[in-house]
Amino acid sequence: MADWLIFTDLDGTLLDHHTYRHAAANDMLAYLRELQIPVIPCTSKTRYELASLMPELGLSGPCIVENGAAICVPEALLAPPDGACPDKVLTGCWMYRLGARQTDIDRVLGALGRSFRFRRLSQMSPESVTAETGLAPGRAALACRREFSEPILWDDAEAAREVFSARLAQQDLRLQRGGRFWHVTGVADKGTALIWLARYWERCTGRAVRTIALGDSDNDMPMLRAANHPVIVRSPVHPPPQPGPSHPVYISQKTGPAGWSEALNILLETCYG
Repeated sequence: MADWLIFTDLDGTLLDHHTYRHAAANDMLAYLRELQIPVIPCTSKTRYELASLMPELGLSGPCIVENGAAICVPEALLAPPDGACPDKVLTGCWMYRLGARQTDIDRVLGALGRSFRFRRLSQMSPESVTAETGLAPGRAALACRREFSEPILWDDAEAAREVFSARLAQQDLRLQRGGRFWHVTGVADKGTALIWLARYWERCTGRAVRTIALGDSDNDMPMLRAANHPVIVRSPVHPPPQPGPSHPVYISQKTGPAGWSEALNILLETCYG
């Protein structure tokens, strides 16, 4: 029997877009723990944010941070298989880097900042981040501790953003749209990370993997396209992203964590049994 893995975006998906609360998903999270189905955050958040948020959600497995740029795997859960070389060993977990290094992103954005108008999250004060996101000051400070990506607020013209994106591509970087920010990342994305971790899981366990992925924004689409069962969780602030005709998805009726639970109820009834 295959192992089921659930990959999920956080802000606007498992967490409410405005309040970051998850009460509407708590019963489903508890049910998934009973079934021993891992819920794997796949988020633009930093590993520092996840270190405090995952225990609150009752999660203790792997996580994917900064839009697929790095994967953290608990040592007690999955030991690295032969040939796997972690980039960094953190306390209690292995970390694998798939994306760009922050020093490279800093260099490129420093140069582009002379030609385009944008604000970098990592250079904003926690108070400014709180004002833009609604995050509590402590969590806003953790959001600024970037290692592999840079969220930006775009203050220039739309046409200029297209030129900016092309200039990033010349440096092997890309611009992805999230729920609140544009994200400057390396070539890895959430889909790359889902595929990598699913294969890693299969190598570690010797069992096949089936995947469910849930997200609400454009930067979630690579993850949804890579999953066996993709779900778009409806957003209260923007229309659902367009997956394309070759990628049928379930689109929730409810928004945020309520829509997350709604979709998983249906998928578990039709797929897991």
